[in-house]
Amino acid sequence: MLQNKLAGECEEMCKEVGAYPDKCTCPNFVQPDATPGVMTWPELLDHMDNLVAWGKDTLKGWSAQASALQKKVRSVSKTVETTILDSKACAAQDMQHRLTIQNKLADACQDMCKEVGAYPDCECPNFVQPDSTPGVMTWDELLEHMDNLEAWSLEMIKGWKSRAALIQQGNATKNVTKNATKSIKKTSAQVTFSAGQGSTQATHTVTAGCGCVDYAMQSYYKHVKSCGAAGMVMLYSAAGCVEPAVLTLPPTCADMDAPGTVGSLKAAC
Repeated sequence: MLQNKLAGECEEMCKEVGAYPDKCTCPNFVQPDATPGVMTWPELLDHMDNLVAWGKDTLKGWSAQASALQKKVRSVSKTVETTILDSKACAAQDMQHRLTIQNKLADACQDMCKEVGAYPDCECPNFVQPDSTPGVMTWDELLEHMDNLEAWSLEMIKGWKSRAALIQQGNATKNVTKNATKSIKKTSAQVTFSAGQGSTQATHTVTAGCGCVDYAMQSYYKHVKSCGAAGMVMLYSAAGCVEPAVLTLPPTCADMDAPGTVGSLKAAC
């Protein structure tokens, strides 16, 4: 306490005799800031060195902490999968810390550039020059915008062509299905067997196509008719459409007397 008090008295005497601060020779005397409120280049460089040293020390501390955590996890881990997951988590955390430090240093560098009047001509790492003409499109920006529009339009046209091809393919499939349905309708007829008026027996309808259809008619069916666009329908007494036909039905939906026995039928395609 005595030394500090004497040092304070010494500086006061320097001020009284006009020797403060350049000629003050008090013990442990520290020269005051010659440029208060202004950062000089030596001060800036000193500040940057302090930031770098602080960043390195912080990273060392995080690395040591991460290493300790990894060793602890390895000692208590019971499966290889758990060790791998924890190691990845530590690595991701370490990378996040590194990114935070880099971003913080980059922001500090830009702030120092502004303080010394060097902004925006900064030489900070990964520094992006701000727009020199805010709100105004220059020729270079216009040409770049035109290139982007051209690339975007080409991609849009490719997408439209692909969609149009899919639509055409779908329409072609629909047309094929429609034509096939029409073809089936043109080559088939509906043959209806009935027991006649007053009968309690239900009617039965058989689709007759170009191929032979085996059908054993019930004996109680007395009437038969054919409706459809396939033309005439031949009825055969035996299965397999063995000639000769016992009855030929016109496509007029007119009732005709059913033969005694029907074993198969087919349309006259």
